[in-house]
Amino acid sequence: MASRRIAYTTKEKLNVIAFAEAHRNRAAGREFNINESNIRSWRSKRGSLLKMPKTKCALRGRKTFFPEVEAEKNNISQKLSSDHEEKLMEFKKFIIKQRKKNGFDLSQIGNANQTPMTFDLPSASTITTKGDKTVHLRTRTGNEKNRFTLMLACTADGGKLPPYVIFCQNWLKTVWGKRPGAAPKKKSLLVLDACHRSSGVKDLLKEELTTELAIIPSGLTSILQPLYVSINKPMKVAVRKMWAEWMAGGEHTYTKAGARRKVELDIMCEWIVKAWKELDAEIIINTCAVIYFHKYRKVTSEPSSITTEKFLFK
Repeated sequence: MASRRIAYTTKEKLNVIAFAEAHRNRAAGREFNINESNIRSWRSKRGSLLKMPKTKCALRGRKTFFPEVEAEKNNISQKLSSDHEEKLMEFKKFIIKQRKKNGFDLSQIGNANQTPMTFDLPSASTITTKGDKTVHLRTRTGNEKNRFTLMLACTADGGKLPPYVIFCQNWLKTVWGKRPGAAPKKKSLLVLDACHRSSGVKDLLKEELTTELAIIPSGLTSILQPLYVSINKPMKVAVRKMWAEWMAGGEHTYTKAGARRKVELDIMCEWIVKAWKELDAEIIINTCAVIYFHKYRKVTSEPSSITTEKFLFK
């Protein structure tokens, strides 16, 4: 009869590792009744184990496909630095100073952000008849880990630039460079996360697109990135609703094994475009006004009326 498998927590593994380092692997195996090959494996992963929660048993999970995007995604759970208020004020001062200096129209102050998407967008809840004991759910096609990156961009006057799947420098020319009101000699300002602070991006913006670059300070994406703060979520909610309707009544094809195939990319793109067009522009206007210029008041379209004192937090 095969012996029952035992799951060890991270804390227990580290205790075994400490004993093995002092008395060798074989002695640790006898002391804790653990196969010596397991101890060798744990010792080789000591660095990873030290970073894991003490109660977790397995070192499982996918590798990060888009580390920069997912790092920003987790900013909301990170503790803000002690000087975050100072950085926030400096960022606002920079935006206001640049607008006064260059006379940017609100339509030429842009914000862009990458957001990860999946081909499966199941809801956290469902609806069924009261009293049902069994609820059959068609919540996914097995593609919840099949990801792509969506680039969204908006302007401070509520404008929405075309959504772009998979970000690269081509986005700057094909979307930002062709936005409404763009002109070779018309200056503009683009706000991006710190992960886009590369010489290639800076040179392209300045030399070809006449655009000043404003970088959001590291760790402050959760409070200074308009798309992250309040724009991405309603757009994703709308896409999820369309996906749920497709799951419930759309035309589906199946693999030989009987698994439902994921939604086609062109259909997913149609949903994204539709959701983006229907997004209320007031959300963008108010969010940009709060983050860039003032805590509550909407911003006038005249750059000359902007004063640093008037639009900073009190």
